[in-house]
Amino acid sequence: IILNHTSMHNVWGMIEWALNTTIFLLAGLICGHRVISKVEARDWGIMLLLYVCLNATRFITIFSLYPVLSSIGHRCTIREGVFMSWAGLRGALGLALALLVENNCPDDLHEEKSKLFFYVAGVSALTLIVNGTTAKWVLVWLGEFYLYFYCSR
Repeated sequence: IILNHTSMHNVWGMIEWALNTTIFLLAGLICGHRVISKVEARDWGIMLLLYVCLNATRFITIFSLYPVLSSIGHRCTIREGVFMSWAGLRGALGLALALLVENNCPDDLHEEKSKLFFYVAGVSALTLIVNGTTAKWVLVWLGEFYLYFYCSR
């Protein structure tokens, strides 16, 4: 059973799902209990601005590295690059690091660490809600875009 590739893939997939769920659950509980009471209206705007800037940064990074991505490995196409820049990461690593800061930072920096955690959790939530729910439509749009511009020639 241990040497079976499919079984190992399923086991590690389940472990990954359980750990991701644990991180997001802890982040939600901490953000809802300790952090949200210290957040001001201005912080919501900063969080939205960070979300937009991080999406733009991801897009710029992927397409500045596109010559390398298109020539090595699996050879990324333009459509795949656009989808990677939209789908991106879900934020589990950022949340894990923010949880570490929240729990291990000195108490005299309580307001700063709470705001940092709020920004990371908010951007992660927006990425899941906005980018995650619209990923299917982006794929459909990219398929139609590809068929229209490349196959009609």
